[in-house]
Amino acid sequence: MNKTIAILAKHKIILIFHILYSALVFLVFFYNRSVQIPTLDELTDIAYIQSVLSAETKRILIIWVISGLFYSMIYYLIAKSVRDKKIYIWDLGKGITSYAFFVLIGLLMLIPVTVIFLLCIGLLSIPSVLISVPLLSGKESFFIPAIILWVVTFIFIIFGIFLFTLYVAFWQPGIFLITKNVFSAFKRTNRIVKDHFWKLLGHAILSIIHFAGLIYVYIQALIMQYKSADPFVSIPLWIGIILLSIFSIGLKTYVFVFLHKNSALEY
Repeated sequence: MNKTIAILAKHKIILIFHILYSALVFLVFFYNRSVQIPTLDELTDIAYIQSVLSAETKRILIIWVISGLFYSMIYYLIAKSVRDKKIYIWDLGKGITSYAFFVLIGLLMLIPVTVIFLLCIGLLSIPSVLISVPLLSGKESFFIPAIILWVVTFIFIIFGIFLFTLYVAFWQPGIFLITKNVFSAFKRTNRIVKDHFWKLLGHAILSIIHFAGLIYVYIQALIMQYKSADPFVSIPLWIGIILLSIFSIGLKTYVFVFLHKNSALEY
């Protein structure tokens, strides 16, 4: 943790660029967005659905490209920092030319990985749902087995969420510190996560707290837009974005520090 703080304190450009990235994503996500509850006619109007999907697809693609460019720069700077190498302004361009493609592929691969994870969670929940049916029908003999199954399922789901959070957190840093091969980086960082899971449990919890905070800020912004207010002039929202960005880059830098130390031991 001390090295994480030292890196961010010494190389403030990392912090500045991450805050700039967070602000830019926020602007793109809410720019020219119309938040309203669609009517029944609109939900059955193919042209309306196509226009909404088209607008959101463009928005997602822009955020994807922005994320790829910014994280290729930011992560390259952090990777040099954890190796105790000097950072120069032209490293920003070098990060893009050397890693942007791999970062973009990694971000794209998060979609099927997340879908598979959610499907696994759904399958894991099926027994708990099935045992609830006779319980809801008044069969009290199923009460104890249902409670036990619910608790066991809950524990497995929480454990799975923690593990998935760490897999995602370590994946892209692995591209910068271990190998540019996206799939190989995923495989090798997963091995490190499994070997050090209990040490990293706190990081997983903090990452989930950060994600919950980000969701809260974005929901508040959506509510403002629904009420025809402009979220871009809300000082509390911008303070939230900045604080969450600082929190986020701290977590990301810690991952680089931890991965650099432990990948050097294992490979």
